[in-house]
Amino acid sequence: AAVAGTPTPAELTKALNLLTDMMETSFTNYELETVRCEDFERQQRKLMRTSQLDLDAATAQAAADRGAELKAQQQITTINEMTFPSLERQDTLQKGKCKADHDVLTAQETLVKSDVVTMMLIFSFFQCSATPTALLGLRGGGNSSIVSSGRTSVVQCSCVDDGQPVMQIRHAGVQEALLKLKSAATRRAVQEYLRETFAQSERRDPTQIRKVLLAEAEVALTRRVAVEEANPVCDENMGTGINGSSYRGCQQVTTSGKPCQKWSDMGDIGLNTQAGNEFGLEDAYCRNPNGQKDTIWCYTSVLPQQFEYCQPVEQPSCAVTGTCKSSEATCTSMRDGFLTIASGVVDKRDELIENIANLERACSKAATKIVEATSTQTARLQATQGDLAALTQAIVESQAQQARASDAHS
Repeated sequence: AAVAGTPTPAELTKALNLLTDMMETSFTNYELETVRCEDFERQQRKLMRTSQLDLDAATAQAAADRGAELKAQQQITTINEMTFPSLERQDTLQKGKCKADHDVLTAQETLVKSDVVTMMLIFSFFQCSATPTALLGLRGGGNSSIVSSGRTSVVQCSCVDDGQPVMQIRHAGVQEALLKLKSAATRRAVQEYLRETFAQSERRDPTQIRKVLLAEAEVALTRRVAVEEANPVCDENMGTGINGSSYRGCQQVTTSGKPCQKWSDMGDIGLNTQAGNEFGLEDAYCRNPNGQKDTIWCYTSVLPQQFEYCQPVEQPSCAVTGTCKSSEATCTSMRDGFLTIASGVVDKRDELIENIANLERACSKAATKIVEATSTQTARLQATQGDLAALTQAIVESQAQQARASDAHS
């Protein structure tokens, strides 16, 4: 008989089967949970790899953006601090050079135009028959002409200290007109023509050369011609300005013998085109801008800036020898000779007019190039500034992306 409370075999079998089912269910659940955990771990590792890649990409992009930002900032700095100032200096120097060259050519043109007028005056004295003044569009005036005898005297004198003969025409009106010639080249051409005329006459008929005694006024005239020919360009007169401020001579050596420095090498005072033109600060000539010092002076060294005083170039003198020589020349030969000289003067005038026009075109072209270069750099600056703004925004976005990727990674 079964003991009370003791499970029956059937009950034991049932319990064993129930326990087996429970163990199988637990094992199955364990395996399922293991699979889920492994899958979760795989997903987490994948997410971490993705986050790391995103973080690396964001970091790399941020670095690239910062590099591009730095480059853009450097470009902007270069344009503002180097390119624009360089263009401004080029513009200033170019305009200064153009103005200086234009002033030189204009001054030459003024002299030559004056000489054309003077040649008209000279032609008015040579009223020979069939005078071809129409070739130059010149007309004679009412002056005392060389027509009564049809001849005039060419006088040759020499200075005691200089063997170079000084020539003049023994006709007060013509000689005074010749002294009005402004261009050194024209005066030189006249002197060379008169020397050649005298020499030809002497070779042709030595007997007609005669000695002449000059009147006091003629001697003074000869000295004046000699001085102007010896120093045809520079006026060594101290002028009426305070302490020689209006001196425009050609002295380039101080009283102690030191050579002067070019004004253009002396910084602001030399580079100031307006001041340079106003005070005649050309080349290395002695000057006294505004009469600020006791007399004319110049810089003798660049660094440090040191100056010394100057004296005007000593004017040559001409002590005329006791007698001069004279030869006769016909009105027509003199007329034709001066016609040749006048034609050269007119050609020089036309050449200068053309040179001035060419210079103005060249300077205008150079100015246009600088304007175009400035416009190009301005456009480049604006584009770079736009790029910099975009890069700054991109860096902000990259930093935000980095933060999100970092959070996801952690």
